[in-house]
Amino acid sequence: MPNPSFHVQISMNQLFRLKRHEGLRGKTMRLEKTAKGNVILLKVSGSITFSDTATLKSALHRIAREGKNKIVVDVGEMDSLNSRALSIFLSAYRGLDEGTIAFANANPHVAQVFHTSKLDDVFPLFKSVDEAVSSLEVG
Repeated sequence: MPNPSFHVQISMNQLFRLKRHEGLRGKTMRLEKTAKGNVILLKVSGSITFSDTATLKSALHRIAREGKNKIVVDVGEMDSLNSRALSIFLSAYRGLDEGTIAFANANPHVAQVFHTSKLDDVFPLFKSVDEAVSSLEVG
């Protein structure tokens, strides 16, 4: 009979994230797209896992194919952000025809990811969706 026990090795950083987000288990990524004037609002909630990145990539490319080049991503209900998701946002940004992607409502963890990766130099971060939309409508 096989031994049902197994050994799992995780880093302290992974353990911290697990402890910090243990109440958030089961919150899968959810996307909601709406238009606010000439700006597209993409609300991302839950956790973007590596298996969700294809959906995120598809949504961003669909927006670009529609000819929309001003996107605000509302991350107020997003639990975490991984490197693959950042890569997808960066790729989408590069694919926009003279457009931009801005982020709104970033929690401290998500804002720190942008700051640490220096992507806050590429993507403007705003405290609210209204502030982000107003900024993109003018620009």
